[in-house]
Amino acid sequence: MIPAVVAGVLALTLGLPWSPSPSPAPSAAPSPTATLSPDTRAVLQLAVTGARTVDYEGTQQVSVRGQHGVAVGTVKVARGGNQMVIESEPAQGAPGWVVVQDGSRRSSMGLNGGSAVVSEAELSVTIEPAGDVAQLLQKYAVVLEGTVQMLQRSAWVLRIERSSDLRLIERWTVDAATGLVLQRQSFDDRGQLERSITFTSVQEPFTPPAADLSPPIKTPAPTQHFYRQAQVTSFAHRVGLPVGLPGGYRLRAGATFAAGRTRVDQLVYSDGLEVVSLFQQPGALSRSSIPAGARRIGLARESGYIWETFPRGAAWQAGENTDTLVGASPSDEFQSIANALPQGPIGRSLTSRARHLIDWVRDRI
Repeated sequence: MIPAVVAGVLALTLGLPWSPSPSPAPSAAPSPTATLSPDTRAVLQLAVTGARTVDYEGTQQVSVRGQHGVAVGTVKVARGGNQMVIESEPAQGAPGWVVVQDGSRRSSMGLNGGSAVVSEAELSVTIEPAGDVAQLLQKYAVVLEGTVQMLQRSAWVLRIERSSDLRLIERWTVDAATGLVLQRQSFDDRGQLERSITFTSVQEPFTPPAADLSPPIKTPAPTQHFYRQAQVTSFAHRVGLPVGLPGGYRLRAGATFAAGRTRVDQLVYSDGLEVVSLFQQPGALSRSSIPAGARRIGLARESGYIWETFPRGAAWQAGENTDTLVGASPSDEFQSIANALPQGPIGRSLTSRARHLIDWVRDRI
Protein backbone atom coordinates (compact mmCIF):
# COMPACT_ATOMS: atom_id res chain seq x y z
CA MET A 1 0.00 0.00 0.00
CA ILE A 2 2.74 2.48 0.93
CA PRO A 3 4.31 2.81 -2.56
CA ALA A 4 0.91 3.64 -4.09
CA VAL A 5 0.22 6.20 -1.37
CA VAL A 6 3.58 7.87 -1.92
CA ALA A 7 2.97 8.06 -5.66
CA GLY A 8 -0.35 9.77 -5.09
CA VAL A 9 0.95 12.32 -2.59
CA LEU A 10 4.17 13.20 -4.41
CA ALA A 11 3.08 12.90 -8.04
CA LEU A 12 5.29 15.81 -9.00
CA THR A 13 8.50 14.05 -8.08
CA LEU A 14 7.79 10.34 -8.44
CA GLY A 15 7.21 8.20 -11.50
CA LEU A 16 10.36 9.49 -13.16
CA PRO A 17 12.88 7.00 -14.61
CA TRP A 18 15.93 6.48 -12.41
CA SER A 19 19.34 7.09 -14.03
CA PRO A 20 22.18 6.78 -11.51
CA SER A 21 24.56 9.71 -11.49
CA PRO A 22 27.02 11.20 -9.00
CA SER A 23 25.49 12.99 -6.03
CA PRO A 24 25.73 16.79 -6.10
CA ALA A 25 28.61 18.35 -4.17
CA PRO A 26 27.76 19.70 -0.71
CA SER A 27 26.56 23.27 -0.69
CA ALA A 28 28.37 26.04 1.11
CA ALA A 29 28.03 26.20 4.89
CA PRO A 30 24.99 28.14 6.11
CA SER A 31 25.53 31.87 6.37
CA PRO A 32 24.70 33.75 9.58
CA THR A 33 20.99 34.41 9.65
CA ALA A 34 20.07 38.08 9.41
CA THR A 35 17.01 39.64 10.98
CA LEU A 36 14.09 39.35 8.58
CA SER A 37 13.87 42.66 6.77
CA PRO A 38 10.66 44.21 5.40
CA ASP A 39 12.00 43.54 1.89
CA THR A 40 12.54 39.86 2.66
CA ARG A 41 9.00 39.48 3.98
CA ALA A 42 7.66 41.24 0.87
CA VAL A 43 9.51 38.85 -1.46
CA LEU A 44 8.31 35.84 0.53
CA GLN A 45 4.71 37.07 0.41
CA LEU A 46 5.07 37.80 -3.31
CA ALA A 47 6.17 34.20 -3.93
CA VAL A 48 3.27 32.74 -1.95
CA THR A 49 0.73 34.98 -3.67
CA GLY A 50 2.17 34.45 -7.15
CA ALA A 51 2.00 30.68 -6.80
CA ARG A 52 -1.77 30.95 -6.37
CA THR A 53 -2.73 33.76 -8.75
CA VAL A 54 -0.46 33.81 -11.82
CA ASP A 55 -1.67 32.03 -14.96
CA TYR A 56 1.12 30.65 -17.13
CA GLU A 57 2.39 27.86 -19.33
CA GLY A 58 5.89 26.47 -19.07
CA THR A 59 8.33 23.57 -18.88
CA GLN A 60 10.13 22.42 -15.76
CA GLN A 61 13.05 20.11 -15.15
CA VAL A 62 12.57 17.99 -12.04
CA SER A 63 15.40 16.09 -10.38
CA VAL A 64 15.17 13.99 -7.22
CA ARG A 65 18.00 12.10 -5.51
CA GLY A 66 16.88 8.84 -3.95
CA GLN A 67 18.45 5.57 -2.86
CA HIS A 68 18.93 4.39 -6.46
CA GLY A 69 20.51 7.56 -7.83
CA VAL A 70 19.18 10.75 -9.35
CA ALA A 71 15.91 10.79 -11.28
CA VAL A 72 15.67 13.55 -13.87
CA GLY A 73 12.59 14.33 -15.92
CA THR A 74 10.77 17.07 -17.76
CA VAL A 75 7.23 18.22 -17.07
CA LYS A 76 4.94 20.61 -18.90
CA VAL A 77 2.76 22.83 -16.73
CA ALA A 78 -0.27 24.96 -17.60
CA ARG A 79 -2.30 26.91 -15.09
CA GLY A 80 -5.42 29.01 -15.57
CA GLY A 81 -7.59 30.06 -12.64
CA ASN A 82 -8.43 26.99 -10.56
CA GLN A 83 -7.33 24.57 -13.29
CA MET A 84 -3.89 23.06 -13.72
CA VAL A 85 -2.34 20.30 -15.84
CA ILE A 86 1.13 18.87 -15.15
CA GLU A 87 2.33 16.33 -17.71
CA SER A 88 5.61 14.41 -17.72
CA GLU A 89 7.30 13.47 -20.96
CA PRO A 90 7.79 9.74 -21.64
CA ALA A 91 11.42 8.68 -21.21
CA GLN A 92 13.44 5.46 -21.23
CA GLY A 93 10.41 3.29 -21.87
CA ALA A 94 8.27 4.99 -19.20
CA PRO A 95 4.84 6.04 -20.55
CA GLY A 96 4.75 9.31 -18.61
CA TRP A 97 2.02 10.55 -16.28
CA VAL A 98 -0.26 13.52 -15.81
CA VAL A 99 -1.76 15.40 -12.85
CA VAL A 100 -5.01 17.21 -13.72
CA GLN A 101 -6.61 19.68 -11.33
CA ASP A 102 -10.06 21.09 -12.06
CA GLY A 103 -11.39 23.01 -9.08
CA SER A 104 -11.09 20.58 -6.19
CA ARG A 105 -11.03 17.49 -8.41
CA ARG A 106 -7.58 16.00 -8.97
CA SER A 107 -6.49 13.04 -11.06
CA SER A 108 -3.03 11.47 -11.21
CA MET A 109 -2.69 8.91 -13.97
CA GLY A 110 -0.42 7.26 -16.48
CA LEU A 111 -0.65 8.49 -20.05
CA ASN A 112 -1.32 4.90 -21.11
CA GLY A 113 -4.72 5.18 -19.43
CA GLY A 114 -3.89 3.63 -16.06
CA SER A 115 -5.30 5.73 -13.22
CA ALA A 116 -3.17 6.06 -10.08
CA VAL A 117 -5.24 8.38 -7.88
CA VAL A 118 -8.48 10.26 -8.45
CA SER A 119 -9.35 12.52 -5.56
CA GLU A 120 -10.50 15.84 -4.24
CA ALA A 121 -7.98 18.37 -2.92
CA GLU A 122 -7.36 22.08 -2.86
CA LEU A 123 -5.04 23.18 -5.67
CA SER A 124 -2.38 24.33 -3.21
CA VAL A 125 -2.23 21.02 -1.32
CA THR A 126 0.93 19.09 -2.37
CA ILE A 127 1.26 20.91 -5.71
CA GLU A 128 2.38 24.35 -4.54
CA PRO A 129 4.42 25.65 -1.57
CA ALA A 130 2.43 25.49 1.67
CA GLY A 131 2.62 29.24 1.88
CA ASP A 132 1.42 30.32 5.33
CA VAL A 133 3.94 33.12 5.81
CA ALA A 134 3.15 33.84 9.47
CA GLN A 135 3.36 30.14 10.38
CA LEU A 136 6.51 29.65 8.29
CA LEU A 137 8.32 32.46 10.11
CA GLN A 138 7.57 30.90 13.50
CA LYS A 139 9.90 28.02 12.60
CA TYR A 140 12.17 29.20 9.79
CA ALA A 141 14.55 32.09 9.17
CA VAL A 142 14.47 33.57 5.67
CA VAL A 143 17.46 35.37 4.19
CA LEU A 144 17.36 37.48 1.02
CA GLU A 145 20.60 36.38 -0.65
CA GLY A 146 20.46 38.81 -3.58
CA THR A 147 19.27 39.13 -7.17
CA VAL A 148 19.91 37.03 -10.28
CA GLN A 149 18.80 36.88 -13.89
CA MET A 150 16.87 33.75 -14.84
CA LEU A 151 15.02 33.18 -18.11
CA GLN A 152 15.71 36.84 -18.91
CA ARG A 153 13.81 37.84 -15.79
CA SER A 154 15.01 39.66 -12.71
CA ALA A 155 14.63 37.41 -9.69
CA TRP A 156 15.25 37.35 -5.94
CA VAL A 157 16.96 34.42 -4.20
CA LEU A 158 15.54 33.40 -0.81
CA ARG A 159 17.43 31.10 1.55
CA ILE A 160 15.20 29.29 4.07
CA GLU A 161 16.84 27.90 7.21
CA ARG A 162 15.46 26.16 10.28
CA SER A 163 15.81 28.73 13.04
CA SER A 164 16.74 26.24 15.77
CA ASP A 165 20.01 25.14 14.13
CA LEU A 166 20.37 27.29 10.96
CA ARG A 167 20.13 24.17 8.84
CA LEU A 168 19.56 24.96 5.15
CA ILE A 169 16.14 23.60 4.17
CA GLU A 170 15.22 25.21 0.84
CA ARG A 171 16.28 27.90 -1.61
CA TRP A 172 13.79 29.70 -3.87
CA THR A 173 14.45 31.85 -6.93
CA VAL A 174 11.46 34.20 -7.15
CA ASP A 175 10.46 36.18 -10.24
CA ALA A 176 10.59 39.81 -9.11
CA ALA A 177 7.62 40.82 -11.28
CA THR A 178 5.11 38.02 -10.69
CA GLY A 179 6.31 36.02 -7.68
CA LEU A 180 6.51 32.76 -9.65
CA VAL A 181 9.03 30.43 -8.01
CA LEU A 182 11.30 29.87 -11.01
CA GLN A 183 13.45 27.39 -9.08
CA ARG A 184 12.80 25.53 -5.84
CA GLN A 185 15.60 23.48 -4.30
CA SER A 186 15.56 21.39 -1.12
CA PHE A 187 18.53 19.98 0.78
CA ASP A 188 19.22 16.91 2.91
CA ASP A 189 20.77 16.61 6.37
CA ARG A 190 24.28 17.06 4.94
CA GLY A 191 23.39 20.16 2.96
CA GLN A 192 23.43 18.32 -0.36
CA LEU A 193 20.92 19.16 -3.05
CA GLU A 194 18.15 16.58 -2.89
CA ARG A 195 15.30 17.91 -5.01
CA SER A 196 15.11 20.62 -7.64
CA ILE A 197 12.16 21.93 -9.64
CA THR A 198 13.34 24.48 -12.22
CA PHE A 199 11.52 26.31 -14.99
CA THR A 200 13.40 25.96 -18.28
CA SER A 201 10.80 28.05 -20.11
CA VAL A 202 7.73 30.00 -19.05
CA GLN A 203 5.18 32.08 -20.90
CA GLU A 204 3.55 34.74 -18.72
CA PRO A 205 1.29 36.67 -18.81
CA PHE A 206 -0.60 33.90 -20.50
CA THR A 207 -4.08 32.45 -20.32
CA PRO A 208 -3.90 28.80 -21.35
CA PRO A 209 -6.58 27.81 -23.86
CA ALA A 210 -9.16 25.29 -22.72
CA ALA A 211 -7.44 22.55 -24.72
CA ASP A 212 -4.25 22.97 -22.69
CA LEU A 213 -6.17 22.56 -19.43
CA SER A 214 -8.08 19.46 -20.51
CA PRO A 215 -6.81 16.02 -19.50
CA PRO A 216 -5.20 14.06 -22.36
CA ILE A 217 -7.30 11.02 -21.45
CA LYS A 218 -10.72 10.57 -19.90
CA THR A 219 -10.62 10.68 -16.10
CA PRO A 220 -12.77 8.32 -14.00
CA ALA A 221 -14.87 9.25 -10.99
CA PRO A 222 -13.10 10.28 -7.77
CA THR A 223 -11.99 7.47 -5.47
CA GLN A 224 -11.32 9.63 -2.40
CA HIS A 225 -13.49 11.63 -0.06
CA PHE A 226 -11.79 14.96 0.72
CA TYR A 227 -12.39 16.80 4.01
CA ARG A 228 -12.21 20.56 3.71
CA GLN A 229 -10.94 22.88 6.42
CA ALA A 230 -14.30 23.16 8.17
CA GLN A 231 -14.62 19.35 8.35
CA VAL A 232 -11.08 18.11 8.89
CA THR A 233 -10.81 18.76 12.64
CA SER A 234 -13.86 16.62 13.44
CA PHE A 235 -12.53 13.98 11.02
CA ALA A 236 -9.21 13.87 12.91
CA HIS A 237 -11.00 13.52 16.26
CA ARG A 238 -13.15 10.74 14.85
CA VAL A 239 -10.13 8.66 13.77
CA GLY A 240 -8.23 9.43 17.01
CA LEU A 241 -5.44 11.58 15.55
CA PRO A 242 -4.26 15.05 16.68
CA VAL A 243 -4.73 18.40 14.96
CA GLY A 244 -1.13 19.40 15.65
CA LEU A 245 2.25 17.64 15.52
CA PRO A 246 5.70 18.45 16.96
CA GLY A 247 7.72 20.84 14.83
CA GLY A 248 4.88 23.31 14.37
CA TYR A 249 2.82 21.16 12.01
CA ARG A 250 -0.88 22.02 11.90
CA LEU A 251 -3.69 20.01 10.40
CA ARG A 252 -4.54 21.26 6.92
CA ALA A 253 -6.61 18.67 5.07
CA GLY A 254 -7.81 15.09 5.20
CA ALA A 255 -9.11 12.30 3.01
CA THR A 256 -10.45 8.76 3.11
CA PHE A 257 -9.84 6.29 0.29
CA ALA A 258 -9.67 2.56 -0.38
CA ALA A 259 -6.48 0.57 -0.93
CA GLY A 260 -7.77 -2.76 -2.15
CA ARG A 261 -10.36 -3.76 0.44
CA THR A 262 -8.84 -1.60 3.16
CA ARG A 263 -9.96 1.85 4.17
CA VAL A 264 -7.12 4.35 4.57
CA ASP A 265 -7.43 7.64 6.45
CA GLN A 266 -5.04 10.42 5.47
CA LEU A 267 -4.30 13.64 7.34
CA VAL A 268 -2.13 16.38 5.81
CA TYR A 269 -0.14 18.68 8.11
CA SER A 270 1.94 21.77 7.26
CA ASP A 271 4.50 23.84 9.16
CA GLY A 272 4.05 26.73 6.74
CA LEU A 273 6.75 25.42 4.37
CA GLU A 274 6.83 21.63 4.31
CA VAL A 275 3.92 19.21 4.19
CA VAL A 276 3.71 15.73 5.74
CA SER A 277 0.97 13.16 5.25
CA LEU A 278 -0.07 10.69 7.93
CA PHE A 279 -1.78 7.52 6.69
CA GLN A 280 -3.68 5.21 9.02
CA GLN A 281 -5.07 1.83 8.03
CA PRO A 282 -6.23 -1.23 9.99
CA GLY A 283 -4.00 -4.25 10.27
CA ALA A 284 -0.46 -5.30 11.08
CA LEU A 285 2.63 -3.54 9.74
CA SER A 286 4.20 -5.59 6.95
CA ARG A 287 7.96 -5.37 6.34
CA SER A 288 7.36 -6.07 2.65
CA SER A 289 5.51 -2.75 2.32
CA ILE A 290 8.45 -0.74 3.72
CA PRO A 291 11.06 0.79 1.35
CA ALA A 292 14.18 -1.36 1.00
CA GLY A 293 16.43 1.25 2.60
CA ALA A 294 14.37 1.55 5.80
CA ARG A 295 16.02 0.82 9.15
CA ARG A 296 14.38 -0.43 12.31
CA ILE A 297 14.24 2.02 15.22
CA GLY A 298 12.97 2.03 18.77
CA LEU A 299 10.16 4.48 19.45
CA ALA A 300 8.70 5.61 22.75
CA ARG A 301 6.27 2.70 23.10
CA GLU A 302 6.88 0.46 20.08
CA SER A 303 9.48 -0.32 17.43
CA GLY A 304 9.10 0.96 13.90
CA TYR A 305 10.91 1.78 10.68
CA ILE A 306 12.32 4.99 9.27
CA TRP A 307 13.78 5.76 5.84
CA GLU A 308 15.77 8.87 5.04
CA THR A 309 15.89 8.87 1.24
CA PHE A 310 13.44 11.17 -0.50
CA PRO A 311 10.55 11.08 0.10
CA ARG A 312 11.33 10.39 3.75
CA GLY A 313 9.03 8.44 5.99
CA ALA A 314 8.37 6.35 9.07
CA ALA A 315 5.99 3.50 9.80
CA TRP A 316 4.96 1.79 13.05
CA GLN A 317 2.23 -0.25 14.71
CA ALA A 318 -0.43 1.84 16.44
CA GLY A 319 -2.55 -0.80 18.16
CA GLU A 320 -5.06 -2.13 15.66
CA ASN A 321 -3.74 0.22 12.96
CA THR A 322 -0.59 0.80 10.97
CA ASP A 323 0.52 4.45 10.81
CA THR A 324 2.77 5.74 8.02
CA LEU A 325 4.24 9.24 7.85
CA VAL A 326 5.56 10.52 4.51
CA GLY A 327 7.00 13.87 3.42
CA ALA A 328 10.03 15.98 2.54
CA SER A 329 10.71 17.37 6.02
CA PRO A 330 14.09 16.89 7.76
CA SER A 331 14.59 13.29 8.87
CA ASP A 332 15.16 14.20 12.53
CA GLU A 333 11.57 15.44 12.73
CA PHE A 334 10.00 12.12 11.75
CA GLN A 335 10.92 10.28 14.93
CA SER A 336 9.71 13.08 17.21
CA ILE A 337 6.42 13.19 15.29
CA ALA A 338 6.03 9.40 15.52
CA ASN A 339 6.59 9.52 19.30
CA ALA A 340 3.74 12.03 19.65
CA LEU A 341 1.28 9.69 17.93
CA PRO A 342 -0.42 6.48 19.11
CA GLN A 343 1.86 3.42 19.30
CA GLY A 344 1.40 -0.12 20.54
CA PRO A 345 1.31 -3.77 19.49
CA ILE A 346 -1.66 -5.06 17.57
CA GLY A 347 -4.19 -6.82 19.80
CA ARG A 348 -4.18 -10.60 19.58
CA SER A 349 -7.14 -11.41 21.80
CA LEU A 350 -10.36 -12.82 20.38
CA THR A 351 -12.21 -9.75 21.68
CA SER A 352 -9.91 -7.27 19.92
CA ARG A 353 -10.05 -9.27 16.69
CA ALA A 354 -13.85 -9.32 16.82
CA ARG A 355 -13.91 -5.57 17.49
CA HIS A 356 -11.57 -5.01 14.56
CA LEU A 357 -13.82 -7.09 12.28
CA ILE A 358 -16.91 -5.16 13.39
CA ASP A 359 -15.15 -1.82 12.76
CA TRP A 360 -14.05 -3.02 9.32
CA VAL A 361 -17.60 -4.07 8.36
CA ARG A 362 -19.02 -0.78 9.68
CA ASP A 363 -16.52 1.18 7.53
CA ARG A 364 -17.51 -0.82 4.45
CA ILE A 365 -21.22 -0.07 5.06
